[in-house]
Amino acid sequence: MKAQNRKKIVAYLHPELYKQDKKAKYVIDEIPQSLRGDFYRQAVVVGAALLQIDDRLLSLISTFYAGEFSADNLLILIKNIIGDVELLAAKNQEKNLTTEGDLIEKKIANQLSLLKK
Repeated sequence: MKAQNRKKIVAYLHPELYKQDKKAKYVIDEIPQSLRGDFYRQAVVVGAALLQIDDRLLSLISTFYAGEFSADNLLILIKNIIGDVELLAAKNQEKNLTTEGDLIEKKIANQLSLLKK
């Protein structure tokens, strides 16, 4: 891998200022040293994915992480930000099915047109 294709990221936690930073530092300290680099990379990728969904999610999740944070709280937060997740998933699945259906229909039409020749 060429060095210019990589991106170095430097960030600082401020556990004396922010409760969420203190909690994150505790979690990081519990991760074996050999796995921390992959954890940091995955955390950045997850942050980027959340940012693409809705740019408010990063700061809201970080803020809620400072208090009592659970999977239920996360789901409620996401539902309040982007709406009903199941409804959103159903719409995306319907969109994908329509796209797949359109592709199949075009493929069949193309094959039929070849038969006419």
